[in-house]
Amino acid sequence: MISLSLTRAFVTVTLVATCSSPLHAEEQKLPARADLEQKLGAQIPLELKFRDETGKVVTIESLFHKRPVVLQLGYYKCWLMCNVVTGALVRTLQDLRLNPGQDFDVMFVSIDPKEKWQLAARKQAEYVKTYGREKTARGWHFLTGDEAQIRALAQAVGFHYFYDKGAKQFAHPSGIMVVSPDGRMSKYFYGIEFDPLELRRAVMDASHETIGSKVQALLLLCYHWNPLTGKYGLLIAHVIMTSCIVTVTALAAFIGYWLWRDGRRRKLESALT
Repeated sequence: MISLSLTRAFVTVTLVATCSSPLHAEEQKLPARADLEQKLGAQIPLELKFRDETGKVVTIESLFHKRPVVLQLGYYKCWLMCNVVTGALVRTLQDLRLNPGQDFDVMFVSIDPKEKWQLAARKQAEYVKTYGREKTARGWHFLTGDEAQIRALAQAVGFHYFYDKGAKQFAHPSGIMVVSPDGRMSKYFYGIEFDPLELRRAVMDASHETIGSKVQALLLLCYHWNPLTGKYGLLIAHVIMTSCIVTVTALAAFIGYWLWRDGRRRKLESALT
């Protein structure tokens, strides 16, 4: 009985040690900027050229069909936040009571110049299927491009990012933007969840070429900036750390309850004998 208790205690200590180590190992000094700057009213360079999900070279202007555009920048192979944000956007759009390709368009632009249109095509098909309205596919644009075009677009909309060669991934902010039909920045949304009513209002305002007001910047990054240490640490490390703490706490509670119940049983057996 005692050996079992010691074994469980050892497991607990091991978990704590294992869970705490990634935070230090994965932090590093990265002076480059990664945030989402609100450039309300700023004009997107509509002449910029990208390749769409069919492999065709298109200009940004050709994708603005006198409708607002919900814009997301990221990259298709992002294993941290991009898929989470796009998934949340799709769920929000399902409750929007507006239709892509009719009332607005959705545009995802990859910040990784190495990604090709074939990958964009797979992502477009995946999210349109998840959305559940295949007839709206013409309102979903998944783009790839070269470094110069990507940088120009990102700079215009205030999307600041950088590539970390050591981690082999991009550090970039989380959020989406609403752009007016004439290509001006109308509204910014931060985070990984978006309120359908607020997004609907922003789309409707943008359709009338109304520029919204600044919102509080709740910034989430694929890398997380620690102002105390002056370092970037992978957000996933913090997620793992939180999960480990919860796991260890639950395990400790279970061990405590088990020991209490075992002690109570022993006392009861002693009283009966």
